[in-house]
Amino acid sequence: MEIKNPAVFAVVKKAVDKADLYGLLKDGCPSDEFDCESNWIADVIVAQSIKTPEVLADYICDLMNRQFGLSEKPSDWADTAKEIIAGLASSELL
Repeated sequence: MEIKNPAVFAVVKKAVDKADLYGLLKDGCPSDEFDCESNWIADVIVAQSIKTPEVLADYICDLMNRQFGLSEKPSDWADTAKEIIAGLASSELL
């Protein structure tokens, strides 16, 4: 997997891993369990210049629903999206 935006990826990975979908990391899955999804999220943030948690939560929700066969709502990803946007802003990556 090629990481095109390493600084953005690091912020996204931290928040997505913290969300720990289904407790997979807690239950012993490898630390790179969500790296593909985190990389896709980072790429979309950069490519589409996403700057609001609402737009980001929509994207994360759609991605995770497709990847994991879920039927979550964007509001389920609101805190993760806010954490990512805040992390990017504080790192001056937005």
